Amino acid sequence: MGTPTSGTARASNFELLRILAMLLILVLHANFLAFRFPTNEAIHSQPLTSLGQVWSEALAIVGVNVFILISGYFGIKAHVKGIVSLLFQAFFYTVGVYSTLVLLGLEPFNLSEFAGSLMPLNRKAEWFLPTYLSLMIFSPLLNAFAQRTSEQELRRYLALFFLVEFVLGFINDQLEVKDGYSLFAFAGIYLIGRYLRLYPQRLECWSGQTFLLGYLGLTFAQSLALFLYAYGTGQSIVASPLAYKFMSYVSPINILAAMLLFLAFSRIKVQSAAVNWIGSSTLAVYLIHCNARLIGRYTGFIQELSEQHPTGLFIVSVVGFMLLVFAGSILIDKLRLLLWRWVISPLYDGITRLWVRTGLPIFQFPELRN
Repeated sequence: MGTPTSGTARASNFELLRILAMLLILVLHANFLAFRFPTNEAIHSQPLTSLGQVWSEALAIVGVNVFILISGYFGIKAHVKGIVSLLFQAFFYTVGVYSTLVLLGLEPFNLSEFAGSLMPLNRKAEWFLPTYLSLMIFSPLLNAFAQRTSEQELRRYLALFFLVEFVLGFINDQLEVKDGYSLFAFAGIYLIGRYLRLYPQRLECWSGQTFLLGYLGLTFAQSLALFLYAYGTGQSIVASPLAYKFMSYVSPINILAAMLLFLAFSRIKVQSAAVNWIGSSTLAVYLIHCNARLIGRYTGFIQELSEQHPTGLFIVSVVGFMLLVFAGSILIDKLRLLLWRWVISPLYDGITRLWVRTGLPIFQFPELRN
């Protein structure tokens, strides 16, 4: 999900943010998918640990929204080859993960399962990629809308959009916003990113430190409120629909927190080839560890670590494990990029040239103008 800046250079501050966002997603899945919210028993017997667990979830839930903000800020420059590249990336990991598990003897070979791995956009198995692909296809319309409206009109539209999303998507999901697992939710976040790119002057007076403190303070306040609600009332946040709502991608608090973290990194001045090299492959971390065949192994291993080690050693072990997953995924993706660069991309270009020679029309998306 690389989003280059103008020309071919990547803005390293946003690539660094992309890396952090993916690490936050690893934390979220290590925490929430493995353990959910702390139980009432844990809240009363280990209050500080429980508060820290809830806060880590609040800090980490912004990861996906940050990715979409980055896409909106730079604008998705949709073209057919880019869509083919994304589909190849999805195909590479669904087939690759299944084949690797079979070769290692961790899963038996099954023809229907193998056929299923050839269709990587199965929303029941993985929601992000089909939704992001939909965003790519619709991005020319969103780009044109943002470019052709005035700042005041765009600001009013965003206010109306999120008011409707709050009432009909967050409070009562009549629009099937699905807690943020939808194109509707992605489109709103994307347009915020476009607004921040097109009209940066309104926030120029605020420093990166201010935005960072706002992100930390807002997420802590949300976590403390949920913790005190459970501690004081005896109500279980594990079974509370309200808690899940406020920890969803469409929660206004989490959208604002993602914006604050994004704006904090927008103030950083850094340029690093190493950061850009890592940042260009961060989507692979998501596609590998969230693969339907691996996510259970990921969370299961973390649960095993929690049973085997005391809290301090457990945290160190989990951090080491997540960094290993992150680094391994980045290195695997560099192999995929070589395959794309030397085999798939030239093959696509050859087919395109042949297509042109036959006189058949070539579809092109409208260009994005920043």
